[in-house]
Amino acid sequence: MNDYQVYRTKYDCSGCGACKDICNKNAITMTVDEEGFLYPFVDSTLCVRCGACESVCPQKDSFGVISDGNATGYAIKHKNDEVRSRSTSGGAFTAIINAFYELHPAGAVYGVVLDFSTKDSVGLKVCHKRAGNIEECFSFRGSKYVQSDMTEVFSLIREDLSLGNHVLFTGTPCQTAAIYARFHHRLDYDHIYLVDIICHSAPSPLMFNEHIKLIELKTRKKVTDYMFRSKITGWAHNEVAIFDKKKMFGNKLSQNHKLLFYSDYISRPVCSTCRFAACFNRPSDITIGDFWGIENIAPTLKDDKGVSLVTINSAKGRSLYNIFRDDVVGMAVSVEQAFSYNYNKACKENPKRTEFWLDYKKHGFQFVIAKYTDNAFVWKMKKILRYFLSEKNRSYLKRIMKRH
Repeated sequence: MNDYQVYRTKYDCSGCGACKDICNKNAITMTVDEEGFLYPFVDSTLCVRCGACESVCPQKDSFGVISDGNATGYAIKHKNDEVRSRSTSGGAFTAIINAFYELHPAGAVYGVVLDFSTKDSVGLKVCHKRAGNIEECFSFRGSKYVQSDMTEVFSLIREDLSLGNHVLFTGTPCQTAAIYARFHHRLDYDHIYLVDIICHSAPSPLMFNEHIKLIELKTRKKVTDYMFRSKITGWAHNEVAIFDKKKMFGNKLSQNHKLLFYSDYISRPVCSTCRFAACFNRPSDITIGDFWGIENIAPTLKDDKGVSLVTINSAKGRSLYNIFRDDVVGMAVSVEQAFSYNYNKACKENPKRTEFWLDYKKHGFQFVIAKYTDNAFVWKMKKILRYFLSEKNRSYLKRIMKRH
C-alpha cells in the first residue's frame, strides 16, 4: 500500500527526480503516468518518512534564490551567422559553452537531446545527456518542446564534482532549480554553473511520440531527426521532420504538435502554476531565450536569423559573460524590458484539457488531432492580432487613423 507521496497533486510536481536521487532507502521510483509524464512513486514499505525528498523539491516554498539581486539584461546576436542559423534564436547557448570551455577545458556540459536510437516506455527518449567537449554539445542546440528525463544526471554530476570537474547544466527553470536544491549544500558547489532556458511549458513526451508515429504512418518513412524551430523561413516556429537527411517541411502534418503545444492541451499540469514565471530572481546564473518583442525595444537588431534574450544573474554568470561578450553584438536592456514580452506569466491550462485526454484515451491520437487542431485558423488569427496590437503597431495605426 502506498500511503505517502512527495507531492499533493500533479500541480505540485515537475518530475525532476531530485527526490529519487536523495532517497538513500531506494524507496522512490520515477513512473510514467497516463499522459506520459514522470512522477515519483513512494514504496511505503521502504520509506522511513525522513523528509529528505521534500527538502530537495524545487516546488516547495523553502527553495532558495540563486540570483544575487544585481541581474542585468541583454539582447544579443552571435557574430557568426552560421552559429545563429543552427540555433533557435541568437546563438547565446553556443557563446556560453565556448566561454565555459575557455575557463574549464576539462568541464562537462549537460543538455537535452532527442535520442532516436534509444526508446523508453513512451517511445523515443528525450533526455539530458553529458558532453565532455564543445563538439559533443552541438546536439544540445535548438529548442526541444518535450519534457526531458533528467533523473540520470544527478549521479553523473556528482561524479564530475568528485573528480574536481566544473559543470554547466542547462534546462528549464524548474530543472535548474532541482540541480541547485540537490547540490547547493556541497563545498564544491561553486563548480556548478546553471543556465535556465525560458519555456512556455513542458509538453508530454507521449504526445510527441504519437506525433512522430503519425508522421511515419502517413508518409511511410522513418523519422531520423526532428527540428522544433527550423529557420528555413526565418526566425519563427516551424516544426520539421527529417527522413534520412531529407526534410519534410510546411505541411499541416508536421505542425500538429505545435498546435497542441501552444493550445496548452499537452503541457504538464504544474506548468499552469509555474512559480518561476514572471520571476526576476532566476533559479540560475544565466537565463537565455528568444527575445520576442525586440522590434519594439531595439528595431535595428531585428532580423530573420534570431535575437537572444540573456540575463546575467550572478557572479558566476558574469564571469562567463565577460568572456563571451566579444563573440556577440547587441545591447544592454533592463530586466523588466527583457521579460516584458517573454515569460511574464505561467501558461494558462486549456479549459478543454481534461476532455482532450479523455478523448485520447478513448479514441486515440488521430481522433484528437482531427478534433482539436481544427482551431489552427483561430490560433493563427490570434497570433496576427497580437502582432498588430503590439505597442509599435498601435502607434502606427493611430497615426494612420489621424490622417483620415
